[in-house]
Amino acid sequence: ALVAAHEAALYPEAASATLSPTQLDELVQLYPDLEDVVPLTPLQDGLAFESIALSEDALDPYHVQMVFTFEGQLDLPAMERAWAQLIARHAVLRLVLAPASIAAGMGVIRSGKAAVDGTIIELTGTKAQRLAQLKADDLAQPFNLEQGP
Repeated sequence: ALVAAHEAALYPEAASATLSPTQLDELVQLYPDLEDVVPLTPLQDGLAFESIALSEDALDPYHVQMVFTFEGQLDLPAMERAWAQLIARHAVLRLVLAPASIAAGMGVIRSGKAAVDGTIIELTGTKAQRLAQLKADDLAQPFNLEQGP
């Protein structure tokens, strides 16, 4: 397996992880921006199992929503740059599940150069109505653990 030295502390078992050349080729084909392949931690593996076991229409209890309130004018380009830097700095934020049919129990760390999807949403109504709509829309979006956000 490919193992980044700076991730060794986070994934100490990565040194013993092995993939066949065929498995690695399949992962590279699916994830051209593949940076590393690491074993999932026991917690990641358990959370993945619980989420995958849910029916398509069930709410995932691990889909956690956080709301941040900013005052004043938002500098969107600066926010996108900060978010991109955070993602580039922390590989765990770029981790997706390897398909179980290829490498069960493994995570793929994608390139830190991936584009940040900064979507601008126009909402109407009161502040409470806008927040409720935004949260409902977010919960309705499926989250594919093999693709990431």
